[in-house]
Amino acid sequence: MAKTTTVDVMFGRGKKSLSGFKSIEQSLKLLKNRYKQENTKPVIVGYFGVNYALFVHEINRNYNNGKQWKFLETPARENQDKYAATFRAALRREGSIQGALTLAALALQRDSQEIVPVDTANLRGSAGVRIEQ
Repeated sequence: MAKTTTVDVMFGRGKKSLSGFKSIEQSLKLLKNRYKQENTKPVIVGYFGVNYALFVHEINRNYNNGKQWKFLETPARENQDKYAATFRAALRREGSIQGALTLAALALQRDSQEIVPVDTANLRGSAGVRIEQ
């Protein structure tokens, strides 16, 4: 069985791993040695400081107006080629793996915020990108 890239996403204090991101995996595989040399830190896209974020993400309540559950997982899976292209373009332009990962993560954050249910208080505003230390 082929190894796949896992992406960690944060919801409040909860953490969920998503796997199966072939486009990103292929890009990173080519850069394996450089990734280690640059001491690149993991980049996390998540909804921070809102304890109910994981429940809203995981429970289907048939949200209206184009909003939905799986608001982070869905764009991550459907747009992985777009994020891989963002990563590659930023890497060519900036030369930094850390910067390229951050820009791809910010693109995922933006896409996720477009479909996050806004009827759940400040959930949408809690989205962010963090670089683990």
